Amino acid sequence: MTPPTPYPDTCSESVVLNLGHVVKKYRTARKVTSHAAVPTSDQLCDQPMLSSPDNALVQAQLPSLPASSSPPAAVCNVSLPPADKTPLINATFLTTAEQFWDRAYDALKTENPKLVDSYEKILSRYLDGDTGIQDDPDTRRKQMKQVIDVGLDRTSKEASLKERVGTAMDIISTAKATISLAIQNVPQASLPWAATCIALEMLANPIESARSSREGISRVIMMMDWYWSLTQPLLKRNETSHDAGHLPQMKEQLGAQIVELYKALLSYQITFVCYCYRHRGYAFLRDLINLDDWENKMEEVVDVETRVRQSFKAYTALQMTMRLEELVTSQKTDQDKQCLQDLWCTDPRVDKTRIEDTKGGLLVGSYAWILGSPQFQQWRDHSERRLLWIKGDPGKGKTMLLCGIIDELQRMSAGSDDTCLAWFFCQATDRRINSATSVLRGLIYMLTKQYPLLISHLREKYDDAGKDLFEGANACFALSKLLANMLQDPTVGTTYLVIDALDECTNDLPMLLDFFARSSSSMPHVKWLISSRNELHIEQKLRTLQDQARLSLELKQTAAHVTDAVNSYIEKKISHVYSDRPELQQKVRGILREKANGTFLWVSLVCQELDSADSLDPLSVVEDVPSGLYELYDRMMKKLPIKSRDTCRQFLSFTTLAFRPLHFAEAACLLRLPSSTGAPLQAIQRLVAMCGSFLTIQDDRVYLIHQSAKDYLSSCESGLFLSGEAAIHGEITLRSLEILKKVLHRDMYQLRKPGFSIDNVKTPSPDPLIAARYSAVYWTEHLLACGPGGSGLYLQDKGIVHTFFHEKFLYWLEALSLLRYAPKAVIALKAIQNLTSASTSPHLLEFLDDTYRFTLNHRIIDTYPLQLYSSALVFSPTCSIVRQLFSHEEPNWMVQKPEVEAGWDAY
Repeated sequence: MTPPTPYPDTCSESVVLNLGHVVKKYRTARKVTSHAAVPTSDQLCDQPMLSSPDNALVQAQLPSLPASSSPPAAVCNVSLPPADKTPLINATFLTTAEQFWDRAYDALKTENPKLVDSYEKILSRYLDGDTGIQDDPDTRRKQMKQVIDVGLDRTSKEASLKERVGTAMDIISTAKATISLAIQNVPQASLPWAATCIALEMLANPIESARSSREGISRVIMMMDWYWSLTQPLLKRNETSHDAGHLPQMKEQLGAQIVELYKALLSYQITFVCYCYRHRGYAFLRDLINLDDWENKMEEVVDVETRVRQSFKAYTALQMTMRLEELVTSQKTDQDKQCLQDLWCTDPRVDKTRIEDTKGGLLVGSYAWILGSPQFQQWRDHSERRLLWIKGDPGKGKTMLLCGIIDELQRMSAGSDDTCLAWFFCQATDRRINSATSVLRGLIYMLTKQYPLLISHLREKYDDAGKDLFEGANACFALSKLLANMLQDPTVGTTYLVIDALDECTNDLPMLLDFFARSSSSMPHVKWLISSRNELHIEQKLRTLQDQARLSLELKQTAAHVTDAVNSYIEKKISHVYSDRPELQQKVRGILREKANGTFLWVSLVCQELDSADSLDPLSVVEDVPSGLYELYDRMMKKLPIKSRDTCRQFLSFTTLAFRPLHFAEAACLLRLPSSTGAPLQAIQRLVAMCGSFLTIQDDRVYLIHQSAKDYLSSCESGLFLSGEAAIHGEITLRSLEILKKVLHRDMYQLRKPGFSIDNVKTPSPDPLIAARYSAVYWTEHLLACGPGGSGLYLQDKGIVHTFFHEKFLYWLEALSLLRYAPKAVIALKAIQNLTSASTSPHLLEFLDDTYRFTLNHRIIDTYPLQLYSSALVFSPTCSIVRQLFSHEEPNWMVQKPEVEAGWDAY
């Protein structure tokens, strides 16, 4: 019987089908065509299991696998035939190939001590001093190395003297080269090669060995390189996520079978050596029997080898299957990640932390009372009570109440897998979080973070619409349906959804209120908690809910509880001041309680004034301060420092009309602060301090202290907008364009390559756009806010906007792309075009039409900013105004430009 070839035969049908199914899933996930470079099941099965000797003679001597040795029918259900009830090795224990051979050698020595002892006595003849072979593995390897050196030298001399030719000499030559290379690369690999080397010496002298033994040992010798490499897949420490499931167990069993194979190989070679040396008359070999039963011995080797090969085929097939499954999962994970990035507009968890920090921390005494209120307990405990509306006047602490309730709900649901909690804080002064679409995006974002499986609902729509799902005209409608589907998912249990400051949701609020009504009637497991001012339009919408489903808690009706909470807040604020003057502290406390009128914000603003450096007489401060919130704002405006009053008023007006909180660098540029005022952050901090507590800085951004502050500043009482808000919008537009003219140029982030994806862009430090970000994104909105009358001053032929686009249009688009606002350009350009008069500004109108078509037709710039200067330009019509103005930016390496139409297609 002859040993089988080391190459695997064709994979079984079940393996092919299994791998084919995974490949199909992988292609689907990547959306690739059928010719993509993904290995097919046939290609995977055609790969050699292990490297084999590149020798024609060896190939000819290796017959194909017998039909009886077919692989298991199903890879996933394969049962590896164990070599022993207790595996000889543990895959995590063995770290080098020679350890497999050491274990095999020691096992053979235990099972057949006479044979191995005789073999070691023969080997000792090759050693200096005729010492015995040692049991210590390291010492034994050194001895085996010496045996190999002597054996190779003897084989060479004997072969050259006899000058034999033919198959035997070819085998000897090839094997010698293999042994020399193996020992050179891995000196400690001497144990298995020592037996091979001595067998070579015997093979060189046919007188010493029978014909059948020579044929068997020839095959074993020529296969030794392959046998040695068997351990490589097991020695790779690629313990990744795909090396899971059945693989560790299969790996251990396969290692045990390889040790059994090595033991059989060593037994065959050692028997061959002892057989040959017995003819030389060594007395210690006379007691050995069955040294010439070569066919049975070779059959034992073949049987073990067949089991190893079948097991290895099953192992590698399952490994490939799991690897492809991992690729599918990885691809899906990347797409899920991109989907969540596009969904994100804010992280409500971060917003909650920011709000609490801005207000000086969450005080338990300010919200503990509501946890015991009948309205809250009914809403929390009764399934039919599905919506609780907390309403009250500005500054009454509604936001901090909800922060406290959120903490309580988190405590309640801790350790529960079927309870979900999501929230959102609206803020009218921040465009990112003041619309119904933003609310829905925030809630969906939090739900998918807690229940990752829910992203399947999101992906179902996102894969078709992309980012437009979250930003288009129908975004609110689409997202409300999406959220409803997610809430109705069977995996979702009791869900608490909390929304603060609903009155500050300035866009599509009626649609959001309608969604509350629908979900409250159809989803008994969903509970809504909302807060707002007591506004009639909100109440009218909420009345559509059934009385039993709706609860409301008006803070006026719980004035005593609110007053107690405010008193606790006062105690906290003054406990650390005037502690050395208890009488003064008591008087200040009493006046604050008398004037607070249950308003947290009023207390906070007065205490800020008490903490200021110029507050030398705290008692006179609290006595003089008015008790009403708006009256307090009036007082703050009148106390603006005379020398900086104009700058402070301008700062307040810009902050009031800004579409999002300004970064301190943005604010410094818009205010045109001179360098003599110091670094931008320090200059803005001083200005904020001068503005009488209207403003605060959080995370390097300037915020209005409260929505009521914006309401006051926008009113006539503040006197900020005596010339109208349009004039301030126009001033912001003008200054924004000035900033952009100074900052914008080609390749601001040094990407250099047109194929550089926005996904790989990292904001450089320092960021060249740090002071121009707001201006780049929002100057068009301020222009539109000027209205037809005000914007006409800017939208003239050769006017400010016309000149800016002539000089900086492409660089402005690049900036928007880098800031991930490229889609905004299309909307903005169309809106400006609609605002421009054809009679007074025909050239500007023609140019705006060209810029709109240019941007609309080259959406590649959304993903690849520098494609503006290559594909976007060269594929634009030759008569395009943008192309003609920026022809100097076309790639100079492009010798022949593509042929394109002269003008744009008709609408």
